Amino acid sequence: MCLFPFLQPRHGSPIRAFYDEWLAMALGAAALVFVSLAQKSQFRQLPSLSVALAVFTVGLFLRAWLHEAAYFQSALLWGLYAAFAASLVLVGSELAASFSVERTCDLLARCVLVGAVLNSTCGVLQIMGIPPSLDSFIAHLNGARAIGNVGQANLYANYLALGEASLVYLYIRGSLSLGKSLAIGSSLVLGASLAASRTSALYGAIFVLLAIPFGMRQHAHGHSPLRVTISLAVAILAAQILIPDAMNAFGYNVESGFARRDINGAEELLADKAANLRLLAWKTAAQLFARSPWFGVGPDEFAGAAYRMGLPPAMAGGEIWTAAHNLPLQLLAETGVFAAGLIVFALLAWFYKSTTLFFRTPTPGGWWILACASVEVMHALLEYPLSYAHFLAVTALIMGVGTSGGISIRPLAVRSAAISFAGIGAVLLALYLKDYVRFDLASPVSGSRSLAPDAEVGRDRESLAELSRGLLAPRTELWLFAAFPVDENHLSQKISVGQRVLRLWPAPDVVARQSVFVALQGRDAEASELLEQALRTYGYESQSLANAITAAPEKARVVLGPALMKR
Repeated sequence: MCLFPFLQPRHGSPIRAFYDEWLAMALGAAALVFVSLAQKSQFRQLPSLSVALAVFTVGLFLRAWLHEAAYFQSALLWGLYAAFAASLVLVGSELAASFSVERTCDLLARCVLVGAVLNSTCGVLQIMGIPPSLDSFIAHLNGARAIGNVGQANLYANYLALGEASLVYLYIRGSLSLGKSLAIGSSLVLGASLAASRTSALYGAIFVLLAIPFGMRQHAHGHSPLRVTISLAVAILAAQILIPDAMNAFGYNVESGFARRDINGAEELLADKAANLRLLAWKTAAQLFARSPWFGVGPDEFAGAAYRMGLPPAMAGGEIWTAAHNLPLQLLAETGVFAAGLIVFALLAWFYKSTTLFFRTPTPGGWWILACASVEVMHALLEYPLSYAHFLAVTALIMGVGTSGGISIRPLAVRSAAISFAGIGAVLLALYLKDYVRFDLASPVSGSRSLAPDAEVGRDRESLAELSRGLLAPRTELWLFAAFPVDENHLSQKISVGQRVLRLWPAPDVVARQSVFVALQGRDAEASELLEQALRTYGYESQSLANAITAAPEKARVVLGPALMKR
């Protein structure tokens, strides 16, 4: 779970991280069963973090049942992810209680370090050239930033940071020699520098801060944790600055994390593009929360709600912002103050208790747990790594190992509940995989990308329509909507699907298609308003919007033509 989901190289449409997440959830269910059946497992206490996540899960399930939403499946999936995290916190806690914190940390750190080294190697080869013999085992780049087999540059840098923390831990523990540590550390630092992720330097600073309680004194194996982490942090910062320029000087194409392009515009808050966009996303999330403070706009509905409210021009350019890039603000905007407060309070309580214990009695295991948890939570304040099941799994498992105390429980009841949940999870995973394979096969029909005969195209549309009744509905209906023929047949169905899709993915092409369908149904004013808002928001896409309207049936062109003339 800390290794294999991060090594599979397939990251394609229609869901790029599907197999990573599915494998992590399958391994998590297996781990839950193993711990539940193990003779050493006692299950005498339920961690407070697990309890908070379980309550969050129940709230999401109730929301899926009671609250009006674009897709009840969104709240249901969020609830399943929260339940998955709660179970892995329990697994981590039980492993630590049964085998000791240090032994559990040793095992998990080794797994993470192996995965990080392999990913670092993949990242270097992606920039320098993948040998033909390894072509099937390494993901391919779609830009100038290394992604390893994690599939995304910032997530790749995140995972390598976990590997760096694991390297420091194993070296301090005496499990690795100085020579091996230097070789492995060089590989990790080099790989991270090719991701152009400035958070790598931030992770190094976190490692140093957490090593301060050790002071300059040496640990039992003759190593000073503070000196080791300072050396690592300096190496990370130097590599981030120097290596991309050096690689470019030798003819490779590498993006530098410290050389971002400036932007200009009315909504500019900072000169740095990435930082400016995040600040705008945070501002947007705060505004959405102010509009729906109690229950939020709904899981997965950040993008649609932000579009209806009015996107800043900088956020409307080039991509759809489906997240606030900040976990507390995301939860506040989409689930409201009660649900967000529950999770934030539980996380703060865990960090307070863990850091208090660590500062009182510094240990390598305590440092590693806090370092890994801090990497994930810090990244979650800037992006959304915990939306991915494989990163959520590692975080929950490690935080579970660092959990102490909790609510007294009956072991038999917890064993039964854990095994039942794992069994239900296994069934859902099997169905989820089956549906995804169908989705993968049918997805080329979207946007007329299929060259298959009309009969097969029709069957693919029917498959997407059937899948829209399952857990994949929030994804499949987007593809189904793009696959609808632009004609006057079944307009009510098309418009109904379009209304739901717009609440999750208000992309220019989706808005244009919906305005055409609404115009064909004779709702002229509504159709014109839809198109005018798209033109105001996505001014850079005005030509593609005009092309979409020009290709529509004459009835829609007549209605929407005046709106195009106003642009």
